[in-house]
Amino acid sequence: MQNKLKYIILLLLLLFVFSLILKAKNNDNIETTDSTYYSIAIHDNYYEIESENFLTELANKTLPKNKYNIVFIFIIIIFIITIISVVIFIYSFKLFIAGIDFRKKMLKSDYTDYINEYLFADTSIDEISVIFSNVNTKFRKNILIGVLIELYMNFTGDTQKNIQILYKKLKLDIHSEEKLSSKMWNIKLLGMKELSIMQAKRGNKKILKILNSKNDILRKESQLVLVKLLPFVPFAFLDALEKPFSLWEQINIYNLIINENIEQPEYSLWLNSKNNSVVIFALRMIMDLRQIDSINTIVLLLKHKDSEVRKYAIITLGKIGDFSTAKHLIKMYETEHCIFKPLIIKSLSKMSEPKNIEFFVSLLSCNHYEIRLQSCYAIKNIGRIGLVKLNEILNIENTDKEIKKSILHVLDKLNIN
Repeated sequence: MQNKLKYIILLLLLLFVFSLILKAKNNDNIETTDSTYYSIAIHDNYYEIESENFLTELANKTLPKNKYNIVFIFIIIIFIITIISVVIFIYSFKLFIAGIDFRKKMLKSDYTDYINEYLFADTSIDEISVIFSNVNTKFRKNILIGVLIELYMNFTGDTQKNIQILYKKLKLDIHSEEKLSSKMWNIKLLGMKELSIMQAKRGNKKILKILNSKNDILRKESQLVLVKLLPFVPFAFLDALEKPFSLWEQINIYNLIINENIEQPEYSLWLNSKNNSVVIFALRMIMDLRQIDSINTIVLLLKHKDSEVRKYAIITLGKIGDFSTAKHLIKMYETEHCIFKPLIIKSLSKMSEPKNIEFFVSLLSCNHYEIRLQSCYAIKNIGRIGLVKLNEILNIENTDKEIKKSILHVLDKLNIN
């Protein structure tokens, strides 16, 4: 690219000079009554000029008289100057970047050596603090933090703890916290990651504010960071969460809990949250952990205004499988929308309660295929009593053909031609 610019500039210069020569030649052939002839005589290696205004007259003769040609030449000159300026700027910028990179490499090498002495030699933390006392600019602090994080990732155990201690001793956590106030989202993200890796809790209040950011990346990262940084109550961020807690964010939190072996709370604490997505997350976690102490609160959610909350409350009760909740689900069935009725029956079937068999039998006459089918499965899941009941219904002559098809389907006796 740079070689092409050189050739273009050279070509433009040649064209400009060539145009001036042609114009001068044309002007020599035109004689006017008012024109004045000037000559240059050569004597003893110097020029003798017959007119003091030779240069002015030469310019008048060689430069074009047409105003449009003058404008064109002026544009060419401006263009050439611009190209030259751009080339100079590019070279200067490259030199500037190369200088910064070189300086970074030198500082990174020095900082790495000093930190290794602290970690594996006899250098005390006070001595290393004195060595790093000249790290007083953002440029140097960022490089030092980068070195600390890189070393932290490459070690484990006590070495990692010593790196975290050094990070806080040098008060680099203050610098990381300042990044949280930046207007640039990527700087905020960097600050959160630094504080999270180094387990520095001084920025928690600012991170809580970022929790409801419009930026999806910042919001997701702040959730993960707060789980790591909040002392004793790593899930307290759920109380401050106002934005919808997406499924992807919930999966990230769940993976973090598993990977970091984080102690889990009683998720019933968030079943009364104003944020419906938080309630659904709590229900999912209760279902996964089978926190049966939450049953009474979950039953109350069967009357929740939000249909998704009701849906997950039904699923969770079925997953827990406590017999005492069956009566609440049966009562809910009478008033619930048709969409959720098969789900209610499915949850009831997981409880395998013989007392519910008559309720399921009463649903077999329903015109809704899915309700009828789930009722057959529910009767079957009760066990031997349920199987006997299905066969009895199957052998009754006046039993509806659709009911028989559903029963045969559940009993795997349906012949499909």
